[in-house]
Amino acid sequence: GKNVGLGAFLTISITLWNTGVTAGIIGIMWGEQLPFQWLEFPAFAAPILFLAFLGIGTWNLLTFRARIHRSSYASQWWILASIFSFAWIYTAAQVMLVGTPAKGAIQTLVNSWYVENVFGLVIAPLTFATLYYLLPKTLGTVVVGYKYSSWAFWSWFLFASFSGFVDLANGPIPAWVSSLGIIATFGLLIPTTTMSIQFFSSLFSRFSVIWDSATARYLFAGCITFLLVMYQKIFGSLRGALDTTQFSLYDSGVTQLALFGFAGMTFTGAIYFILPRLLNKELPSTSLIDLQFWSHLIGLILVSIGLISGGTQQGELMNGSTAEALVVVKTMQSSFYLTTIGMVFFIIGAVASGATYIGIILSTRIPKETETSLIKEAPELEYSAS
Repeated sequence: GKNVGLGAFLTISITLWNTGVTAGIIGIMWGEQLPFQWLEFPAFAAPILFLAFLGIGTWNLLTFRARIHRSSYASQWWILASIFSFAWIYTAAQVMLVGTPAKGAIQTLVNSWYVENVFGLVIAPLTFATLYYLLPKTLGTVVVGYKYSSWAFWSWFLFASFSGFVDLANGPIPAWVSSLGIIATFGLLIPTTTMSIQFFSSLFSRFSVIWDSATARYLFAGCITFLLVMYQKIFGSLRGALDTTQFSLYDSGVTQLALFGFAGMTFTGAIYFILPRLLNKELPSTSLIDLQFWSHLIGLILVSIGLISGGTQQGELMNGSTAEALVVVKTMQSSFYLTTIGMVFFIIGAVASGATYIGIILSTRIPKETETSLIKEAPELEYSAS
């Protein structure tokens, strides 16, 4: 590709973003937390984050404009869409919840819309972009059924932007609003099915590579959790299911599965692909990578099972008119134990990953590494013109 320059501009933007995050964390610890889900940072952190993201987004757009190959790839569509989406939804949420707060139940509606769109229009698209880009690189083959990527792209953005309304079913909003959310959530079956066929067909066509490559292993786990997350979201949006799960820990379990499983596994695979090529060094220890993978996976299974099954049990007990709050809590003790043990495995995985990152950064290059360029490896593209 062509060097777009403006490295200092990007560095300043990233530094400003980290400054905004730090200021937000300090503000929360100081007692200035906002009462909105996924928007807890105090109001003074918002302008810093917005300016930082504006700089990062501008640099990405300039990079896309400076591309040598004028055709674009699916991974680029998802990245650009996530950039525009975040700027839009973050600004709208800040204005309607913090700047000039909406009245009454509208605040709940806006917050629900914002939360679902942060996942559906920002986190998920960035994860899809990672999968579309890295699967060919690690497997050595093009994405199966690539020509259907545009269908998945447009249908995902059409339905994902409205799916958040399902969280307010039976709430103080018009019934048609939550019904629209349920319909939109079921509409996600179209892109979910399309991308699942693409990703799993590509993975199974080179299945032997999965366990030989740390990146491919994480991508495979990310694809599996993607299916599980969407299954829970789609079929959990039915009114019959919501009657049990709506005010329970069920949603927390699905959220953990989405963030630590779908996004977390995929982005970790991206780190293990990018870091060696960025530093031109081999990963220092396969044992640490294996430890992180299995710790992360076991922790994810325990936490998600604990919260999802426990949330379902909690909802069933709360729906019983004779159930007392203390009885509900005591009944869920086994779910809490599972979740706690799962968090311990997460900590073990985090320590292993930290040791891997520090090890590769501090290690010195061996002669073999100085004579080769790892960044030139795996030139496969998402699709082939042939």
